[in-house]
Amino acid sequence: MGEAFVGDDLVLVNMDETAVQHEQGPRPGNVVGLTRREMEAAGAFFHKSGKASRAHTTLAAFVCDDNALQKHLPQVFIPSYASLSGPEKDAFSTLAAPLEVWRDSNGWVNTSSMMRLLTRLRQCVRAHRPTARILLILDAASQHVCNKVLVHAAQLQIFLLLIPGQLTWLMQILDVRVFSGLKRRYSDLQASTRGASPTGTLPPASWVVDIGRAVREIVVDTEWSAAFPEYGVQLGRDGVASRLANFMPSVADTPSRRLTDEEFKVLLGRHRVNVDRRFLNGPQNLILRREALAAELARGRGVGRGRARGRGGRRGGGR
Repeated sequence: MGEAFVGDDLVLVNMDETAVQHEQGPRPGNVVGLTRREMEAAGAFFHKSGKASRAHTTLAAFVCDDNALQKHLPQVFIPSYASLSGPEKDAFSTLAAPLEVWRDSNGWVNTSSMMRLLTRLRQCVRAHRPTARILLILDAASQHVCNKVLVHAAQLQIFLLLIPGQLTWLMQILDVRVFSGLKRRYSDLQASTRGASPTGTLPPASWVVDIGRAVREIVVDTEWSAAFPEYGVQLGRDGVASRLANFMPSVADTPSRRLTDEEFKVLLGRHRVNVDRRFLNGPQNLILRREALAAELARGRGVGRGRARGRGGRRGGGR
């Protein structure tokens, strides 16, 4: 970051997916010493649909270090749209931007949907910060690092910073900080919705309204800029979360160099030959272009001084 993006208008973005159950399970709490029949008679028994609790929709979320831009980043629901009920489809259609639902999806993020997510991210940043370079932090899930996705990211000029395999629990901002709060809020909203129901059951499609409200409150309207340095997206160790700093060497102990294929195997969790160029060529090209521009400017200043001296000599001789 310190070499490739020095002086650039840079926006840091973290992306991840999570599965959202259509009906959340019960939260831990006090145990009521009543039988099922007694709870039903008292109106205190909440029925939970087995089908709804098994059904899920994928949420692909983005957070960034620009609090103004955060309010515009797309937050994308990717359901198995064909299997949704009519009321659920109607409820999804009422969600306002930046929340959106993809109607041609099957409930999972695959290669094509990942490429589409990158395109949506680029469109959003270009609309609100047209000069910014995008540094996208994401984990090594297979749908994130397949060749088509990496090529597409390069074409969009999105630079990728990869969280090493098996370290999402430590460094993935969305996974560690955002999704836990999101699902707590969603669970609380569903509990309130269920409590307002005379039968203790969730009204049809109410989960869409509840998760939409939770995403807007926790992801869209919350400022996440402070989380980036805390989780190591910076130079140095100042401000880094203590549990992460314990694993980080000092910058002086980590000289800049290209990783080997074996090191990338550890990083990705799988063996990929020559994958390093997909991550390193873009930043390296920025450095080379910056060095070439500096050299050209230096040559231009030298030529300008030479011409000025030459004109001065001729004027002196003429007089």
